[in-house]
Amino acid sequence: MPDIAIRSTAPRVFLLDPGPEPFGDCLLVQAGGKTILIDGGHASGFGGQPGTSSIPEQLESILGAPPPFDISLLVVTHCHSDHVGCLPEMMAAGMLRVEWALMADEDAAWSGGGSSLADAIREEPPPDGMAWPLDDAAALRPRYEALLAGLIESGARVTRHGRDATSQLTATFQAAGLEILGPTKAQADLCRAVLRSALADARTYSVEDAARASAAVNCQSIVLAVGAGQHRVLLTGDMQFAAPGVPGVDEEMAALRRRIALAGPFAAAKLPHHGSANGWNAELHAEWGSPELLAISGGHRDPEHPSEAVLRILRSSQDTIRWARTDKNGLVEIRPGSARSPLRVSRGRINDASAGQRRGVTVIARDSASSREIEITARVPDHLRRVVITIESEPREAEPPRREHCAIRLGGGRALPPLLFVSSLERLAGNVGRDAAREAVAAIRAAGHALVDAADPARAIQTVRGHLREGLAGVVLVGGYDVLPAQRLDTLPPDLRSSLEDPDRDADGFIVWSDAAYGDADGSGMPEFPVSRIPDGGSARLLAAALSSGGVESNGRFVLRNAKRPFAEEIAQGIPGSEPTLLSLPSTSATIDGGRARSNLVYLMLHGLATDCSRFFGEEPEYPEAWRAGQVPSGAGVAFCGCCWGALTTRQTAAACRPGQPPDPLPPDESVALAFLLNGANAFAGCTGSHYSPEGGEDGAGAPMHRAFWRFLLSGSAPAEALFRAKLDYIANMPYGAGGAAESAVEHKILHEFTCLGLGW
Repeated sequence: MPDIAIRSTAPRVFLLDPGPEPFGDCLLVQAGGKTILIDGGHASGFGGQPGTSSIPEQLESILGAPPPFDISLLVVTHCHSDHVGCLPEMMAAGMLRVEWALMADEDAAWSGGGSSLADAIREEPPPDGMAWPLDDAAALRPRYEALLAGLIESGARVTRHGRDATSQLTATFQAAGLEILGPTKAQADLCRAVLRSALADARTYSVEDAARASAAVNCQSIVLAVGAGQHRVLLTGDMQFAAPGVPGVDEEMAALRRRIALAGPFAAAKLPHHGSANGWNAELHAEWGSPELLAISGGHRDPEHPSEAVLRILRSSQDTIRWARTDKNGLVEIRPGSARSPLRVSRGRINDASAGQRRGVTVIARDSASSREIEITARVPDHLRRVVITIESEPREAEPPRREHCAIRLGGGRALPPLLFVSSLERLAGNVGRDAAREAVAAIRAAGHALVDAADPARAIQTVRGHLREGLAGVVLVGGYDVLPAQRLDTLPPDLRSSLEDPDRDADGFIVWSDAAYGDADGSGMPEFPVSRIPDGGSARLLAAALSSGGVESNGRFVLRNAKRPFAEEIAQGIPGSEPTLLSLPSTSATIDGGRARSNLVYLMLHGLATDCSRFFGEEPEYPEAWRAGQVPSGAGVAFCGCCWGALTTRQTAAACRPGQPPDPLPPDESVALAFLLNGANAFAGCTGSHYSPEGGEDGAGAPMHRAFWRFLLSGSAPAEALFRAKLDYIANMPYGAGGAAESAVEHKILHEFTCLGLGW
């Protein structure tokens, strides 16, 4: 079954983490099948800063492939160093393959400059106490011109905003909903004249000259909209909408604001100028249609951005606006089409209206007995070379030990066989919060099970191997692949791979995610213990629901299959229950009552996508949406899924993910599998890669695995054990097909790609 390309109408907008330096914008937009890179953060983003991934590393994580990155459109909104950023270095290193480029006009941006001081004055004024970046400012124009030259030489179609026609560019990106809203050439020319005046004489520069010069560059920012209808997103550069600070530009700015209002309403917006009061206020928010999602880009150590005036508005709008900010939240993703998690962050919490961080040092004091932490931040002046910080603490009077109360009852309070639970507790806490992680640990220990803390991800499998022993029923991994890494497994023996004419005909190149190694006691490559995994999905609710799940009892079946997979009907008839099988087509998600799936036994045989795990699809040629995450009811006991990538819980497939790099986990609303676990399912068994199933009634490809799983489950095995036994049964009877290399490769992949998600016991 091939992967099917179905494009989402909602854009995805990523605000990359610019690192510790103040300011900084770098955005990646995916919309209408196009990839748009807007600005490049700081020059230091090319190699990254301590504690912050480089811009290339972040792009690789988002796009799921190493450089060179295929960029449909590159945009530089304006010529400030924190927006040009590391784009020149990336272009020179061959990291960017660009089709189109919409570039700020360098002649307008540097009008009146030339000396190193003049070039520094036109930059953003540094926060209080920081020096003007003279050398960096002087190097910016040559770097920008080298970027332009590199784009032209590579064959990119370069359009300079305000100088060249843009009609062909916007027609090319119509599917992405791209609209260039401003500024007009008249506004850019006014800003050019102010720059020339402000920077005319290096001997008479004043604070007012510097403010006007910087504002004039900001007010040349290219303002864009992407997406359509209820998913429209406004991207604003550093445009100073609220207080332009450029003499003579008020009329043009008012006209720009009217154009933007007419282009709305917007579901989401990036606040201009790093959350400055001169960029945004409550009046502008209303003009934009009161978008519910906002994001702010800026560096971690900036005491002035977002401004206190902007933070006051956000604090007073907690009930109506959700916002994120890169200085507190790192990488930010906006998904206006997502009902449950339209705003995702890599750290911290959303709606954080605390003040920006001054440069300093943070000290963590930890009580080894209770693991409680005290965080102290000290501001350290630049002229000091060495600082000694002493912390004196006095513990409270010791209390008698007591058993920790826990809201989670493992397995709903059922008696479970001896299980080995494994997690990396620090990373789990980072995903779901310390309180949720502690509750999970308390529930596992209260039920009398062993818990291994595999703190080193590089040695997690080896750590677990040392705890596998006779008498264990199985292994339960707690946390997603970013907590405990899955094995990026080549499913083919070397001799079989070499005999294939074209291994790449498989959508995954026969490489899948596998957890089986955690049950391999002797390192032979064949596990001796069943393994299940509870992915956290960044959700404390999901973790608690999966740990608390009840057992599997037969209270009816729900079967939904593609019309062209009749082999599944014979399997369905063996599942207890009288409910008829639903076929897609004719059934679709619009006609299926999700309540019908409130059954303890669910069997799905549909099409799936690696790029959208929130939906499964019916039969070709229409490929209608047959099932989606939002339809999963509460109470399902176990689901077995024969869909391509049905149990993929990350944005990257194993084949697309760079070895050694943790993939980006999906939240529950973007995964049918995780939606089942969130709603109380004990297990979801499915594939981490593309699946193969017979179109007729034959017994090849994945059909024997489906049949064996249900046979063992219905004979009394727990879901994790049933899948484990089904794999043993499957390998014992290989080959199922004619025995050719291509069919043998498919069978090896099916053997290894099935995984059990959830408690599984």
